[in-house]
Amino acid sequence: MVKFVQTYNFAAHNLTPQLLYPETTEYEPALNFGGLNLVVMGFVDGITAHDSFGDDSSLPGTIFDKVKEVVTVLHENDLVFGDLRPPNIMESEEQVLLVDFDWCAKDGVGM
Repeated sequence: MVKFVQTYNFAAHNLTPQLLYPETTEYEPALNFGGLNLVVMGFVDGITAHDSFGDDSSLPGTIFDKVKEVVTVLHENDLVFGDLRPPNIMESEEQVLLVDFDWCAKDGVGM
C-alpha cells in the first residue's frame, strides 16, 4: 500500500503491515510531495472489518478481543489511535492489524 500523508506515527507501526518505506522508525522525510510524505507498507492478504461486517454492526468477539489487545499495546506505550473504525481494522488468517496511523500520537501531544 502506498500512502501520501501529512503526519504518520512510525513508532506505532510495529502493529501494522510491514513498513517498506521509509526504512527506519526515526522518520526523516526523504521524499516530499506538496507537503505530503510517502509511506509504503506491505500487502495484507485480508479484508477490512468494514467489508466483513459493515459499519453498523458489532465486531465478533474474537475480532474485538484482538483489536482490544492491539489498542492495549498502544496505550501501554502512551499512544492513542485516533481513527479506530471498521475500515482501519484489517483481518487476515494469521492476525488482526490496524492501518492508517495518520492520526496516532503520544497521549496529549497529537492532533
